[in-house]
Amino acid sequence: MARQTTIAAVAGLVLGSITTVFATALLSGASSKKKKIVKEEEPETEPQSRGLDIVAMIPPEINQAENVNFLSDILNRLWPYIAAAGADMVRETVEPMFKEMMPGPLASLRFTKIDLGKAPILLDNVIVHELKNGNVQFDLDVTWDSDSDIQLKADFIGSFGVKSIKLSGRMTFLLKPLTNVLPIVSAIQYAFINPPELELDFTGLANIADFSIIDKTIRSIMQEVLASMVVLPYRMMYRMDLGSDFREFYQHPVGVARITCVRGRGFIVEKKMLGKGDVPDVYCNIKLGCEQVWKTSTVKDNLSPEWNESKDFLLSDNDQIISLEAWDEDKGPLDSDDYLGTARVTVGEFLLAGKTMEVELQQDQQGTGAFVTLHCDMCRFATTDLSGLERPKNANQLGGLLTVIVTRALDLPLNKKDAASFVKVTHGSQEFVTGVVVDAPGYDATNPVYDIAFRVPLTAGTAKSAVKLQLMNGDKVLGETVVEHADLVAAPNMTVMECRKVVGDASIEFCVSLVAVPGPGQEPPVILAASSSIDTPVATKDTVRVSIVSGRGFQIKKRFMKKTDVPDVYCQIKFGSSPKVWRTATIKNSVSPDWKDESSDYTISSNNQVIALDVYDENRKGEDDFLGSARIIVGKCLLGGGSIELELQQSGSGTGTFILLRCDKV
Repeated sequence: MARQTTIAAVAGLVLGSITTVFATALLSGASSKKKKIVKEEEPETEPQSRGLDIVAMIPPEINQAENVNFLSDILNRLWPYIAAAGADMVRETVEPMFKEMMPGPLASLRFTKIDLGKAPILLDNVIVHELKNGNVQFDLDVTWDSDSDIQLKADFIGSFGVKSIKLSGRMTFLLKPLTNVLPIVSAIQYAFINPPELELDFTGLANIADFSIIDKTIRSIMQEVLASMVVLPYRMMYRMDLGSDFREFYQHPVGVARITCVRGRGFIVEKKMLGKGDVPDVYCNIKLGCEQVWKTSTVKDNLSPEWNESKDFLLSDNDQIISLEAWDEDKGPLDSDDYLGTARVTVGEFLLAGKTMEVELQQDQQGTGAFVTLHCDMCRFATTDLSGLERPKNANQLGGLLTVIVTRALDLPLNKKDAASFVKVTHGSQEFVTGVVVDAPGYDATNPVYDIAFRVPLTAGTAKSAVKLQLMNGDKVLGETVVEHADLVAAPNMTVMECRKVVGDASIEFCVSLVAVPGPGQEPPVILAASSSIDTPVATKDTVRVSIVSGRGFQIKKRFMKKTDVPDVYCQIKFGSSPKVWRTATIKNSVSPDWKDESSDYTISSNNQVIALDVYDENRKGEDDFLGSARIIVGKCLLGGGSIELELQQSGSGTGTFILLRCDKV
């Protein structure tokens, strides 16, 4: 029980801190840029990319550093104020949740200390895109290695806390809609594109979480909490214009990604001490972003399994990651399935590869020699061709998407003190409910605001069900309204946007919209852009070869009563938003390692993509020693003649060690 309480507290802390930090940062940064990002819409017939390069916005004198971090500089200066405001907001927001949600003595849970520490959130790898209709999107990497000190206490249970939070991921920000009237940006929406990496360090009663299995479980639960609130397709929102309508700036998914698990090769026979070797029974677990995991069938006793099975996923952004895990199924009650490896690739990388990719499975960031071929078809939704609604034959195939947005209710026939209203939405056998609005400072319980959207993927047999909206107060139905399928299809753009009376003068403000997956031959799949700017057509793609040439300046470690340690150096490289990590060979016993131009090829979608380099000293026992990191924009490396020597950094300071890196167009 204490563990669940800790999870709830930390979830509130993380989400509250992120909300405060990014709302503040965006208000600080966006206000000075508003007029620069509003442009007249270009004709849709122009095929070129309309992404903006953030480097062009930075004064030349500060564009010499490897890290283009003016946003991080803003946060660094604002951090003492943000940390104080975030602590107050976490306390005010989360403690009432404890009283309402926690049973028995856990309802007394309270913060005794909230200190977010002195380490600010770092932002990097910023790419700005301009979408159609004057909306603006930009994406950036977020890293927070906090030195926080959060203490909690509950009656009869005792005290525990969290002493550090490590959070890293890539976020997308959407400024929508833009107007010609101040504040220009009506609302700022933001979310992690993929579930972020999260590490927590517990103290007190929760220190059992330091054991790896339980720690992984807690982080998994935490990531589920984050995914349900601030990972695409879910977005958090900051209203700049308090009168703006949620129905106008809600961002719908852009289409469907149909992922086919085609075949595998290179799997090996597991050798047994007794008896014959075990030929693997391979299946794959596949998911897109934070969507539910899809499990393929199991191919028995085969080193080159073939599946040719497909699953439709809703797509919100091309930087969403397709994750694949391969497993060897075992039937014994004490014999768990054997993990065979993982592969991760973004949708954008699929598009650049021509929709079919063979990906190598990795274990501990090392290739296993086993491969799986994936195919990915993508298409936009249609509002004219409805044949797709009749096509699904199973739950893995989508015919369309129904979206129900509930913004508010008006003139409830209730006293404020008796109001505890919400809206229940029913479609076929599925039910969804908004949050409950009660009387509280800043809330009008008789005119409650819900501002929530429900996505209903349409599969076989579900397309023609009506949508029922019921205005509830506790267990009592105050009134209801129904949107029939035939009325929805007949509406302009298959969208019903109304404020309907449901009982007396009381009404519900809502929007119900329908889109379909185009039928065969009606509308060809639309290949989306390789960048995160999901409404940009494909531009000409360039390939860059990144080579790690050599290093210098590494130090020999002197050890007491032991032989001195000459470092065994290797590098890990990430390019842009790709989840792939390229690891070089390890150069043994050298202070001047030479990799003889080890290289990897990447596709450029922006000259502002960041090459991130981490360098380690490999150890035979225990964890490898971190020697430093460096980051550089690919455009700067290319403009500098292709070769550049980067000094490794640790804790913001130079280490005196260097890596020679080269970039070549191929």
